[in-house]
Amino acid sequence: MPSDIKICSLYLSIFPKGRKLSRKRLIRRWIAEGFVREKQGLSVEDVAETCFNQLIERKIMRPVEHSSNGRVKSCQVHDMVLEYIISKAAEEDFITVVGSHWSMPTRSNKVRRLSLHNSDPRRTKSVDRMNMSHVRSLTVFGSMDKLQFKSLKTELVQVLDLEGCTGLRESHVKVSDICQMIQLKYLSLRRTDIKELPPKVSKLRNLETLDVRETGIEIVEGSTTTASDIGYFTGLRKLAIYMIHKSDEIFRDFLSSIQYLSGYSLQTLVIDDKSSEFLKTLDSMSSYPTDLRALELSGKLLKLPKWLNGLQELVKLTLSGTALRTDNLLLLRNLSSLFSLTFSISKNHDPEIAAILEKNKSGSGGEIFVPAGGFRKLKLLRIFVPLLPSLNFAKNATPQLEKLELRFKMLEGLHGLDELGMLHDVLLTVDTQANEMTKLRVDYLKKEKTPSSKYTLNVNKYHD
Repeated sequence: MPSDIKICSLYLSIFPKGRKLSRKRLIRRWIAEGFVREKQGLSVEDVAETCFNQLIERKIMRPVEHSSNGRVKSCQVHDMVLEYIISKAAEEDFITVVGSHWSMPTRSNKVRRLSLHNSDPRRTKSVDRMNMSHVRSLTVFGSMDKLQFKSLKTELVQVLDLEGCTGLRESHVKVSDICQMIQLKYLSLRRTDIKELPPKVSKLRNLETLDVRETGIEIVEGSTTTASDIGYFTGLRKLAIYMIHKSDEIFRDFLSSIQYLSGYSLQTLVIDDKSSEFLKTLDSMSSYPTDLRALELSGKLLKLPKWLNGLQELVKLTLSGTALRTDNLLLLRNLSSLFSLTFSISKNHDPEIAAILEKNKSGSGGEIFVPAGGFRKLKLLRIFVPLLPSLNFAKNATPQLEKLELRFKMLEGLHGLDELGMLHDVLLTVDTQANEMTKLRVDYLKKEKTPSSKYTLNVNKYHD
């Protein structure tokens, strides 16, 4: 087994028996620990993805959930495989696991990576006796209530993963201690009971991943954590902003932080703005994140920020609640690296969704035209909308497109598929409550497909 694959497989011993493992969580931790590096023109993220896929192919992990684009979203390790991995990890003094389903003593009392599976009093006493002065990675499952980590040297810790832990606010481990972990690259407080980040969190200049989803942390006016603090995390690769409270000051600080981080490591930006008030301010940025590889905008947008056409490193673009109009496609068509493009509108957006759907039609003369000569590297196009206006592909449009996924309740037309020379997979997902005209159009598409057509056409049904 190649050394990087071997190390990544030993790393699985960190997680308890039967645990569902997130692909993103694993990959970001591998990167933070330095187990994967850039090679042969591939980014560190690409190398990590390759390692993850290798573990799936070798049956070390099995897929549990898939994303809508077919990629594995989460996986699981078979119990017998995990038992073997834990024994090998202990044998090589790779990790120290406390409270595991299998008791595996380590050869050394010097702990570099500690994973605490069970925090009952008997287990916590054994932790207190450990020499934790060399710990680089600390993962805790369960309760933080009785833990103290007396000999832990905070300035050496690079990975701190407390996802799902209870009792963090009342624990002996002070949240303020995290600010002393100046080498920290990965910090997850997801699904903990923390209410706010400590004021000195901006000292974590090496941070690559900060996950505070599903917590009580809020950035509103008067909070000790401000939107401008985010700009200090110059090592961040991904920034995701959800549920933005309307405030000119917060909007201004967020824009400033995005612009500042764009000059460092930021590669992925996610903005989920149900009010869409913040999204409307994006065009006011004096500079924009030119090095982004992935961008996701969710909210009511009729027109896209004009600077989107300057993101020449962008590989993946997801637009949720954005009007699917010809002018928006014209804006995006010259993105030279774009591999995946998704437009989606769901009935869960809000009552104004009807207005956006109507704009889809009226803004494009009732039809959507994918222009010729653009989207040179696009391989995956997904459009998930209740009402899909007539979609037309011009000759020489999307010359590299391999997969087209359409999900709808009403379809007004689909034309030009035979013009797409590299297309090999078309998936139509139709609402079970679709009207008769839509069903007839789908049946016609099946019959229209000629034996010379290179693509396969699959039709599925869903109930919304």
